[in-house]
Amino acid sequence: MINKISIQNYKSIENIVIDSKSDHSDIFCLLGKNGSGKTNIFKAIDYFFRYIGKPYSEEQIIDSANPYTQKCIISIAFQFDLLSRKADQNKKLSNEFKRIYEYITKNKSYDFTETEELELTMIQFRDGTIRWNIEDKHICDTIKSIFPLYYIDTRRLDLYTWDKLWQIISDLSSAKPNDDYKQILDKAFFDIYGEKYNSSKDIIENVFNEYNVSLDKYHFTERYKNAFSMRFGGNQFVFDGHSLDYYSDGTSSFTYLKLLTALIPQISDISCKFPILLIDEPEISLHNEYITEFVEYMCRNIKKNAFCMISTHSPKLIADLNNQNTDYSIYRVTRKGFYSVINKMNISWIKNSKHKVTVRETECYFSDCLVYVEGETEIQLFSHPKILELFDKLKKVHFYSFDSNDKRLRTVLSDNLNLGVPYKLLIDMDKVLQYNKKNKFNINSEQTVNPLSNKCIQKKEQFKFYNTIIGGDITNIRSLINYLLKKNYTLVSNKNYINDNDFNQLMFAIINYCNYYNVIVNWSTIEGSIITYENIDDFIKFIDDEGIKHTKQHNHFCSEVDTKEKTILILSEYNGKNEIFKSAYFKSNTVSKATDKTSGWISDWLNYYFKLRIAPLASIADKKQRFKKDFPELYHTLQIIENMI
Repeated sequence: MINKISIQNYKSIENIVIDSKSDHSDIFCLLGKNGSGKTNIFKAIDYFFRYIGKPYSEEQIIDSANPYTQKCIISIAFQFDLLSRKADQNKKLSNEFKRIYEYITKNKSYDFTETEELELTMIQFRDGTIRWNIEDKHICDTIKSIFPLYYIDTRRLDLYTWDKLWQIISDLSSAKPNDDYKQILDKAFFDIYGEKYNSSKDIIENVFNEYNVSLDKYHFTERYKNAFSMRFGGNQFVFDGHSLDYYSDGTSSFTYLKLLTALIPQISDISCKFPILLIDEPEISLHNEYITEFVEYMCRNIKKNAFCMISTHSPKLIADLNNQNTDYSIYRVTRKGFYSVINKMNISWIKNSKHKVTVRETECYFSDCLVYVEGETEIQLFSHPKILELFDKLKKVHFYSFDSNDKRLRTVLSDNLNLGVPYKLLIDMDKVLQYNKKNKFNINSEQTVNPLSNKCIQKKEQFKFYNTIIGGDITNIRSLINYLLKKNYTLVSNKNYINDNDFNQLMFAIINYCNYYNVIVNWSTIEGSIITYENIDDFIKFIDDEGIKHTKQHNHFCSEVDTKEKTILILSEYNGKNEIFKSAYFKSNTVSKATDKTSGWISDWLNYYFKLRIAPLASIADKKQRFKKDFPELYHTLQIIENMI
């Protein structure tokens, strides 16, 4: 029924288009942070309907950031086929649709489809003048009548009378009454109230005549409202036996929204009207249980009888919507400088996934910068107060742990969802390479996290245009990787590392190649960037001074003279791996684990290190330089992440 909405130069909106015809959705959701521009989209649609057919407005709506912008354009494409079929038995409405179809046929400048579609465009200039592409005011009035707009701002709801519900009920269900309605009503009221009704009626009628007062006979929606309020015993709502002011704002708001989403589509189903329902931030004052219940009610009732659009900054509401069996579309609204930008999210990845979407996933949809990590170790690391103090830009980054579950990652990956936000994927090297029994490395086949296995990337790199214009050096790096993978790589005898320049070159090539595709690869594991060759002596001191749990083999590891071997052995105690992605061996025995990944040792180690090495330094520059010396790989990773901001 509403095929497309386009808005240009309305306040913070430079140019957005919502193509609802191709969505086949019952519910449209705008998500975004506070101040992103969601409400301005609603206000633009509301403004359009309030001024349909009018030639002038004093409201200042045109983008003020650009003084050269001289006009605002709002356009909505309407489709009439379903409504026109409903109007077959209504002569008045049939004539109005006939007039619309004649206009469509006459005006060949429009690009009409095979269905009865008409685009109404409003152009307002800076001086307040409004120009409509359709000058026939009767057609404009008809559109406004059969597409009633209800803009519900939950921050300004009348929670104690619900008067707007009566207005909506009468507006949607009203029809022009028969001419003899007065006689019918007089008889009905006389039967109910007796002679006293006739006496009162005569007095009121005489007074009105004496002072030349009458009621607008065309304003029959008010009579419809009164008829319903009389039928149900009054116009003051009572809920569960109590007046509305008995309840909290959240309870009243929740009940109001349930009634609204139930009444509007069901009444419109029996009328020749197609309501447009805009609900701005319905989650306000609702706790999680009410949000879930509201989403269920909305999805159950809003079918094809209304155009429903909600705006929200609640990850909980989006998670509940994603887990409903209904057709919906999600548009992400963000602020880029002075202007609001809208991205239609590709939610097919969510619908096709068996993974249940939770608030953990939907929090990503609201973020301006994302880093996807494998597990809790990375979350502990990047949320550590000392790290955030030294690298304060990380506070603007949302870190999401996909728990090494690639199906879960697909439901939040920015490229898959068309989130339009910068992101990085941080993984260990064993997600890219596998070590086989022939002493060679193979490329891991998982496409989601490994660019070297991604078939889409492979196809792009086969094109000459891509190679020469976009990423010629990348294809050279890939060729180098393929060449180096043909070589054999073995651990040094009785050691846990590979001493081979080709191996080092292979690792650097993979890290550079993957970074080009937004994937940061740890040389071995994330633990390997925390316990390093450069800080191993401080880490041993930390274990001794703090009484940190270690293995029976630990003292032997500490006495190892080979710094590289010593580091890998102690790293393996704390869940790291050697250079063929296995637990380290010591005297033909696997190194035992001193702790698990979630024991908190990372936080303890960072606290100790910062107190020992960073706190005595005065300037931020000196502190970062020292951190870079002791954690070179982690420092490089943090620099890449901060450069996204």
